[in-house]
Amino acid sequence: MCPIFERYEREYQKNLDKLEINQEMSTDEIFYVDHKKAVKRYQRSDAGKEQPLPCDVRPPPILKKTLNYLIDEIIMKHGIENTHGFVRDRTRSIRQDFSLQNIRDKSAVDAHERIARYHILCLHQLCEKEGFSVQQEKEQLFKVLQSLQEFYDEGKEKSIIYPNEAEFRAYYIISHIFDNEIVRKAELYPKEILFHPYVQLALEFQSLTDEGIYSRLFKKVFSPETPYLMGCLMEIHFNIIRKKALIAMNSAIKYKDNRLPPYPAEKLKNLLGFDTLEDLIDFIKYYGIDMESNEDYYGVFFDKKKEIIEPEISLTQKRTEQLERKRDNISYKEIINNGVINDDIDETQPMFSFNQDIYNSNNMDSMEDSNMDDVNMEIKEPSNQNSSMFPVFNNPNVNVFNKGNDSSLKNTTFSFKTGSEINPPKKETPTFTFSSSDKNTISTNNNTSNPKPTFTFGSIKTANVDNKSVDNNNNNKSG
Repeated sequence: MCPIFERYEREYQKNLDKLEINQEMSTDEIFYVDHKKAVKRYQRSDAGKEQPLPCDVRPPPILKKTLNYLIDEIIMKHGIENTHGFVRDRTRSIRQDFSLQNIRDKSAVDAHERIARYHILCLHQLCEKEGFSVQQEKEQLFKVLQSLQEFYDEGKEKSIIYPNEAEFRAYYIISHIFDNEIVRKAELYPKEILFHPYVQLALEFQSLTDEGIYSRLFKKVFSPETPYLMGCLMEIHFNIIRKKALIAMNSAIKYKDNRLPPYPAEKLKNLLGFDTLEDLIDFIKYYGIDMESNEDYYGVFFDKKKEIIEPEISLTQKRTEQLERKRDNISYKEIINNGVINDDIDETQPMFSFNQDIYNSNNMDSMEDSNMDDVNMEIKEPSNQNSSMFPVFNNPNVNVFNKGNDSSLKNTTFSFKTGSEINPPKKETPTFTFSSSDKNTISTNNNTSNPKPTFTFGSIKTANVDNKSVDNNNNNKSG
């Protein structure tokens, strides 16, 4: 998991993480590396720095083993908070080794998908922890999601659709929820992906945000139909969405004195999806909005004449407890490893996810009207870490969309092999024979003809080829 030179170098430089130290051999002053636990660090690509040696770049099987070790041993045994700095750096190194080797196959897709889930999980679980940077975590997540978009686009050119593609296309849409061009980009997705429930849900979030229907947006996020990680990713936008809602409420309704009567704080809490009334009060005070309190009643004053200005110190993201109901005590390992493995994908052959019946002109015309009933998305066998957060992928016998009614077309296969590729013709090697003559005798007579060659192709024999006829043929070709 770590090159041998780096192990001894960091041991000498006293640059080992506590999770890489051999506790039995080390003392309070001297730390020895545990060669079984050391993991390669991320190296910045500084200008003028030499490229790493080939022996220091880990191949895909080792990268997969390293990622499994980080999830199964480090996170599960030591917790996600205590190991975040270590795991974040080592997963970044894994992505770097994939990039150095220009590996963009199913192993790279699988690793990037799990790393993306890890970053989304950290954004929710650690957002209030001291020393955790939400901005830096979002930066790494967006890079991983961008790499996945490129992998999926390359797969689309080969007619390959990865089993978890819809999930991460939806994450990409949510991460760019304020980008007006994201809908246009989504329209270029394959139809199996575009009409997938996850992508449709993400597009609905974008539409509600763009139209300013905030109460419906938060109800949708906290509803059971929204998966856990999708809700965690939406959480990074809550502060901006709530700010837009306050600005709209402060300026939309006009009264005689341009001042609304106190708005019930409890009602506003439910409207904007806050966990507690105290969270709402802190948010209101941050933007300098006046409030009144009377025993157990709190009211919010919206004043059109008073502009809401955001302070210079940015508001930190709050961990939303309502999202934890979706988790249902599922372990971090199950969340990160959730989904369908990519091992069964054949990246060398084109894969058709449509039934043959869909190419009928009538079906193509009525595709959208039939709600894509004829589309069949191939679902591979899921991994052994399934969870209820992604019910679409839990049952390997359930397709995302219904198949066509014609059972004879369900197992239709497509082949581009021709007859010549299956049974190629046998090629026969030509033989050359010459008429018998005394090879030790050299003739000086010009009238004496040279031995005439005989060409034999299998059972067909062409003999006594006249030199003059050959010359005539050559002259005709040159003319």
